[in-house]
Amino acid sequence: MYRKEMEQNDFHLTNNNRSIVFHIFNGVAEEINKKDPNERLASNGFHVYYLPYADDIRTLPKNDTARLTDDKVDLFKNIIRNLKFKYRPEKFENPALQTLWRNIEATALNKNKPEEFIDLTIPNIENQNKKIVEYIDEIKQTIFPPDYVMGITKRSATKRKAETAATSTSSKKTKADDNIDVEAAARNNLLTKLTIPILKNYCKEQNLKASGTKKQDLIDIILQHLAIN
Repeated sequence: MYRKEMEQNDFHLTNNNRSIVFHIFNGVAEEINKKDPNERLASNGFHVYYLPYADDIRTLPKNDTARLTDDKVDLFKNIIRNLKFKYRPEKFENPALQTLWRNIEATALNKNKPEEFIDLTIPNIENQNKKIVEYIDEIKQTIFPPDYVMGITKRSATKRKAETAATSTSSKKTKADDNIDVEAAARNNLLTKLTIPILKNYCKEQNLKASGTKKQDLIDIILQHLAIN
């Protein structure tokens, strides 16, 4: 079959009980390295080309996307060229492994914290900016409209609205929290229903120091203060 396919490309029909597939077998000859006859670069075999149905053939929409002018393309080529550097594997340590080794060392030697690791795989933004500083103004003119002001975007406005809403909600909660009688809640065994911030505020007002920061620690010190068993 291989010899036959090498002589001519045959058309085949395959039925795999699910769908019928049309394809062409293209025989590929063995490839030997000319410099070293004992080295085989590729074995003989087949290339299989699947053929489409009539339904698969359609006219793709024309892409009218605007393209940059040649001078703008050259601008970004220069930027990429300036940001390139020669990669040397021996200059970069694996951040994950180095962090692991330092954590193991700190644990084994009872250190308070592992030694600091400088991750050289993180791009040096300051150094990159220095390399392309001469192109910054031209980049801005290319990407942004003339009246664009850096930092003023729709996202910033949305963020401000969200912050305003959050502040308003927070102030409402604070006013509501001020009206809660913690001592009455303690006498009625309802301290577990109160939030941690409310319990902390009460402890702060009464100069109470809990043994921990968990909710139960705060409840225990309040009950002890009020002499409630």
